[in-house]
Amino acid sequence: MIFWEEDDGGCHLKGRAVNLSGSGLAVQARAPLKPDKVVWCAVPSYGIYSRAQVMHTRGVFQKRIGLRLLANPILADGE
Repeated sequence: MIFWEEDDGGCHLKGRAVNLSGSGLAVQARAPLKPDKVVWCAVPSYGIYSRAQVMHTRGVFQKRIGLRLLANPILADGE
């Protein structure tokens, strides 16, 4: 789930995490988000509750949104 604020209130977008790296993730969703927007993302199955920056949105029907985690990047074992 992705959350953000607009002038007229809070918004959210449901999606599915499809790729996870040490510094971010990709989310498959039906609506795009503009690059550089700062959002909150929650992926409970991976224990991710973090602020993130939208890096890109790609796709025509199914959007793939690239997010860079800002608050707590995921570190690989041993880092």
